[in-house]
Amino acid sequence: MCRHCNTNVGSRYAREYKEWVEKADKILKDVKTDRWSGILEGVYPLRFLKEVVMMFCSLNGPRFSEFHPGIREFLLNKNSQRFPPNMEILMYLNTSRLITRTGLVVSIEFTHPSSIYLVSECNFPPFGFALHMGLTKYQNLFPISWFCKYKYDEKTDLYVDIPILERNVPFPADYRTEEEIFFDKIRNILQDNSPKDD
Repeated sequence: MCRHCNTNVGSRYAREYKEWVEKADKILKDVKTDRWSGILEGVYPLRFLKEVVMMFCSLNGPRFSEFHPGIREFLLNKNSQRFPPNMEILMYLNTSRLITRTGLVVSIEFTHPSSIYLVSECNFPPFGFALHMGLTKYQNLFPISWFCKYKYDEKTDLYVDIPILERNVPFPADYRTEEEIFFDKIRNILQDNSPKDD
């Protein structure tokens, strides 16, 4: 989308996103577990979803909406509830200070059989978001694409069950804690230095 559309359209949804940020900040101050389940009172889910989609459009550049015209219609028409069915957006509460943005990339897991994923991520505390197309490597994040079932002016009390994760490295779908990263590093060093059988 052009800068003019981006500015005008974004103003419809940004205020709702700010409300969610304030709620999330309060949750993270009060909760000490790795997950939060509860009611977000008085929210507009569709507006929030559209602002998140705006973030991914900005992150991935104007060609993103050109290649996916359904996204353009979804955003330009505030009343549209037609979110592209080939995409999924998920979220989590983010406790780290690291800000990362990853445009659409191909992520490959060399398993048996190997798996290929098309993903984009936006990590900006107190939230983190992941967008994927096709196969998903995100098993524990909270999906939000279904927020499109709400109308633009539909205010609701929304139940969510959302993980609280850290983001310490810029790699997609890597939410290891600093301790887990440290122990993985030690394990790799030990494996590299272990005696090899002839």
